[in-house]
Amino acid sequence: ASKTKDGELYSRVAAAFQAVNKSARAVADMPFVIYKGDAIVDDSNNWQNYVKFMPNPRDLLRRIRHSLIMTNTAYLRMGKNAANRPKKLNYTIPTSIKVKTDEITGEIVRFDRIVNNQVVQTFKPDDPDLIRFWWLDAQTELLPSPDTEFKSIMGAAGILFYSDYFTENFYRRGGVKPTLIAMKGMVMGDKKEEMQKDWTSWVRGIGKFASNITAKIFNAETMDIKPFGEGLGDLKDTPVYKQALENIAIGMDMPLSLLLSNSANRATADTEYIQWFRNSVTPWCNFIADALNEQLFTKMGLQMQFTPENTDPEQDDETKGRVLNSLADALGKYPDADTFLGAADSIGVELNDDFVEAVKRHYAKKEAKPEPAPIDVQPAPVVED
Repeated sequence: ASKTKDGELYSRVAAAFQAVNKSARAVADMPFVIYKGDAIVDDSNNWQNYVKFMPNPRDLLRRIRHSLIMTNTAYLRMGKNAANRPKKLNYTIPTSIKVKTDEITGEIVRFDRIVNNQVVQTFKPDDPDLIRFWWLDAQTELLPSPDTEFKSIMGAAGILFYSDYFTENFYRRGGVKPTLIAMKGMVMGDKKEEMQKDWTSWVRGIGKFASNITAKIFNAETMDIKPFGEGLGDLKDTPVYKQALENIAIGMDMPLSLLLSNSANRATADTEYIQWFRNSVTPWCNFIADALNEQLFTKMGLQMQFTPENTDPEQDDETKGRVLNSLADALGKYPDADTFLGAADSIGVELNDDFVEAVKRHYAKKEAKPEPAPIDVQPAPVVED
């Protein structure tokens, strides 16, 4: 992975690509509102572009999060019209912004925007036309940390990259393992090179023209073909390969089942998605909102606030609580397990296997419980006067 560029690992390794983009899209899909005082003046679910310079906020949010994953840095640049009024807030590539700091104090002096190796625009440290998103950690005081989320998964992505590279080349040579040719007696240099070239051409031909090549004849008395190394199945099924997938999910703070889309059932998938939203997506949304409010919206008398409580995962969680209470009530109303399960199925309520078994055990215990013996009530004695 050390010899492979970040962009190549990102674009060529499917797990890394999806982990990064799922995280970015989740932030983009998080609903938000714009407040002016206590009044909501715009809502992402019915966006009216009240501020006039954000026609597509979801695209900006997605690219901000994507940039933070890759570089711990993101920039938005305010475009102006002829009257020097805000026209459109544009995403700006982080590598195009060069930070100039004072050599003595280390404080930021200015930001230079570089295009074709030339400075085309300069911004002061507090310039409202350049909004920055910098993720700092315990090792940094002023500038963004070099330790990014993507760097944390590069080792694992490298394993998958070279595994896929090996797989591609394995099939290119017709599914033939690397081969040693053992020849008896002294082999002259020109003869050795001729045999190597001949054998290599034939092996490569297997991958390109497999339907036309059926066999290679050689003298078994003088030559022995010995394959070495692992085959494709040996490589793909190793714990190392599986661990690499898990490390990518861990590095991106994402459930592995969400990355692979292989949850055991719908209930498990929903639970994992909700936890991911709460523990990873929402905090990053808050980080982005804080930067936008501090550098842009507050100066305009506005406030941006994400509303995770309005997302499907959050609403699903509340709905499940109500459904669970309803199911508990239903257990007391239906006479047996078959009737209860049939009723649930008829209204489209999906119950996992564990819950079905629990329902059956509940009714089995209920049926096995003996009815209390009737109490023999004796009439009260009549007292005569």
